[in-house]
Amino acid sequence: MLALNLFIQSLFKTQSNVGFFYIINLINMDSTTIIISAVLGLAVGFAIAKFLEKGKASKTIINARKEALAIIKNAKKEGENIKKDKIFQAKERFLELKAEHEKVILSKEKKLENLKNAPEIKNLK
Repeated sequence: MLALNLFIQSLFKTQSNVGFFYIINLINMDSTTIIISAVLGLAVGFAIAKFLEKGKASKTIINARKEALAIIKNAKKEGENIKKDKIFQAKERFLELKAEHEKVILSKEKKLENLKNAPEIKNLK
């Protein structure tokens, strides 16, 4: 720490008329003030960076939520379409089975009627 202080003091004791160092020479700051200013500058810079990062992160989260809602909406629509299609298929299958059952019943009734009208049975009466 002592070496750093000596280095900073040696920088400011020389007469340089260039930018930042010239302003510091005019103000005549000591090394602790410069270190405190640097630390405060870093802290303020860090706080600003975090604030900007938080804003970007919140925008990203909002966009992700919008996209998730759109995906859910599309999935619900697709689910409803699949449900309607399956109900339609079930109704078709039911009608096919009903028609097949009616054919079986009609054929049995026809056989029974044929048996009742058969000549052998009429002779037995």
